[in-house]
Amino acid sequence: MIDDEVQHLQIDNAENAGYAFEKGRQRAQHEVYAARNVPAQPAPQKKKRIFWWVLGWIFIFPIPLTIIIARNKKLKPLIKAGIIIAAWVLYLLIGIASGAANKNKDQSATPAPQTSYSVQAGTNKIYHPPFC
Repeated sequence: MIDDEVQHLQIDNAENAGYAFEKGRQRAQHEVYAARNVPAQPAPQKKKRIFWWVLGWIFIFPIPLTIIIARNKKLKPLIKAGIIIAAWVLYLLIGIASGAANKNKDQSATPAPQTSYSVQAGTNKIYHPPFC
């Protein structure tokens, strides 16, 4: 007689064992996937200073230009200094020219005040004409 040496095992509650095995396999796959796709820490939100940048560019343009040029890593320090100095010199020249133009305009546009008074005879009242 030939013995096949086959072992027959009987597993009690095989359905629950298969279910537990599958859940374990899915959990392991999820852990591997989550470990591969670990999101980096979200970058902290930068404070929005757009309002101040706009005001800086409108009223005092060398300040934001100086900040941008100073932060630039690609430019050589000598070139950075030249651009910053040129911007400030231009800004000062614009201010000086504007002040001189306003001074000349104010002096030529303002007429000399007229001081004509008349005294009516017999009264101590002084009459002066209204200003035009």
